[in-house]
Amino acid sequence: MNIKLQTNTEDPKLEFLNIEKYDDQSGFGSTISVVSNGFSSKVFATFEQWPMSEFISQLQVCNNYLSGSATLKPQWDNWFITFTVKPNGHVVVNGLLCAYEQELKFEFTTDQTCLNSLIKDFQLWSN
Repeated sequence: MNIKLQTNTEDPKLEFLNIEKYDDQSGFGSTISVVSNGFSSKVFATFEQWPMSEFISQLQVCNNYLSGSATLKPQWDNWFITFTVKPNGHVVVNGLLCAYEQELKFEFTTDQTCLNSLIKDFQLWSN
């Protein structure tokens, strides 16, 4: 399964590729792919169930009230992805992806119409 943030462009882009939910219920793994202003990164990341559940809940609140933020960050790693919903309908996506001796900080803006399908895809993945 893949989950793609619907930005309707090739740059910026955020995707969760080859998603897997571990059979032992310890969490999830995915290759996170980001393209932002010409910079790109693909990093395999793992994270526990609680950060994913919390992230989905935060995204739902942001979508319902068209304000707030939601962060996906594993308990034991340094990478993160944050969605900040602005009152004007814009969604600022920023984060940090880490691989051996490499880091990519990124930030781009899209609009809130992408959130409904993203939330549904994350819920399908996490259940």
